[in-house]
Amino acid sequence: AARLLRKRGAPVPDNPPPAERLLLVRDWLGRGYGYPTVQGAQALRLAHEKEHLELEPVYTAKAVAALLDLHAGGRLPDGPALYLHTN
Repeated sequence: AARLLRKRGAPVPDNPPPAERLLLVRDWLGRGYGYPTVQGAQALRLAHEKEHLELEPVYTAKAVAALLDLHAGGRLPDGPALYLHTN
């Protein structure tokens, strides 16, 4: 991913950020692993309507719901956020 981003002009550092800069959140897990959520369903519809992005209803939809919520709450750091959709 880093090589591709650099090839496309992104200023990706050679060294990954230290582990203490990573934040693990589970706020969008809902009932648990493998179960869809209302927020995920809303994110799925929005991604399809706005970007023609097809998400599956659990994992990728929950991830996009989290990004949208983090952005709306001002909890994302300055600069771009990367969503890697591997499908």
